Amino acid sequence: VISHPVHEKVKDYIKYVIFNPAHPQEFATTGKKRILFWTWENEAQGYEFYGPSYSDRKADFTQTVFIPNSSQAVTGTTDGHIVVWDISLIMEDYSQPEERRKIKVVNLMNTGNKSETASKKPVPAINILKIQGNYLVVGSSNGSIRFYDFQYTIVAWFEDIGIGNITSISFSRRSPAYGKSIDEDHSKSSFDCPDFIIVDSECT
Repeated sequence: VISHPVHEKVKDYIKYVIFNPAHPQEFATTGKKRILFWTWENEAQGYEFYGPSYSDRKADFTQTVFIPNSSQAVTGTTDGHIVVWDISLIMEDYSQPEERRKIKVVNLMNTGNKSETASKKPVPAINILKIQGNYLVVGSSNGSIRFYDFQYTIVAWFEDIGIGNITSISFSRRSPAYGKSIDEDHSKSSFDCPDFIIVDSECT
């Protein structure tokens, strides 16, 4: 699958594959320049796929995840953004009602701010996207791990922890036994997360 284009009209190679946990008959494949959504209709018809349009080709795609309890999926990019795909009531000539299209692009890594531009730091890429509980987890090329809610607002982050380009994040299956609430009267939300292991490109 990785060695050849999936279709003669799709001049891209698959880098990442993920199934939709809510609908096991659906999965997404991510290439550098294109994402495809696949469905298994039946044995006679086999797989059907479509690729939503995306005009910004400056950055490459990295990984895709399905957002729980919604029809949304998001794809990370090498310039620190996510592209949010969703089914929309606004029809376009090339799309079908049940097909996702680009809804918005969200800057998760705060690229383009004055301090970062002035210091000429490299743009951090989103290497890893995972769903963990109620969070979208992002692992980046600058060694940071960030947790977002499903409205893409940051909840927690781990930075300056002495690692480099993140290539893998694995979470424990055990629920955390601590951090139930950050105050006694529960007026503020808590952050609960299992223990996790991070691997970077230097295998540290």
